[in-house]
Amino acid sequence: TTSTGNVSEVAVFVNGIEVATGLRNITIRNGNIAAFKGSGIKIGYGCNNINLQNLTISNCLFNGIYILGTSTSGQDVSEVTIDNCIVSGTIGSAGTTDAVGLRIEYGWDIIVSDSMFARNVASNSADDSFGVYINASTNIIFNSCDASGNDGQNAYGFSLQGATRGCVFSNCTANGNYGRLSATGVGYGFHLSTAHANIFENCSATSNFGAIEGSGFRLASSEYNYFKNCTALNNTGCSSGSTEAHGGRGF
Repeated sequence: TTSTGNVSEVAVFVNGIEVATGLRNITIRNGNIAAFKGSGIKIGYGCNNINLQNLTISNCLFNGIYILGTSTSGQDVSEVTIDNCIVSGTIGSAGTTDAVGLRIEYGWDIIVSDSMFARNVASNSADDSFGVYINASTNIIFNSCDASGNDGQNAYGFSLQGATRGCVFSNCTANGNYGRLSATGVGYGFHLSTAHANIFENCSATSNFGAIEGSGFRLASSEYNYFKNCTALNNTGCSSGSTEAHGGRGF
């Protein structure tokens, strides 16, 4: 199955596939979704047991895959599996919406395996790019996934925020993410901000660059996270403006 939208001609925001709020037991597999002026796949709050398999999602405007639970309704999205999916080329929207491969908001019990969220390039200098963005979520498992080559004002391979906790990353890579904004841009492989009690095993983050700082693993206000057999090499940062460069860091 192939689903295609034209970003340059569609005047309204349209998602490639939208799973409406509260639906259960849905499988989407073996397809291509391209160039929608919205998200490639959007999963609404309260959904449960959603399976995404063998999909290629490219060149969408907002997010490749958007898992949207809500705090106000108390209806998280749960029991989602994503297997053997490739998401690339998300571009963001003119200074208002970041370019994100996989966005998870208020999700729990989600398993992502053998998937790639790479080369998402923000189209505007005011936009950030993320391979994977996770906010306020619990028990998310990533096995053998890649979030590399994302490019924006600030660029992140995997970013965990908003008290995300209890997640496990095994054999994941985040390489060559490029934060290009002069003097202040950052490029991180794995980024944790107020994210707690997460586990990283056999993960690598190399050659991430930021105009002010490039880090393999960057933690801020985060506690009780565990790292085993992880590698961070050749991450660099340099400033072309008046702001002092923080340089390159492994952790």
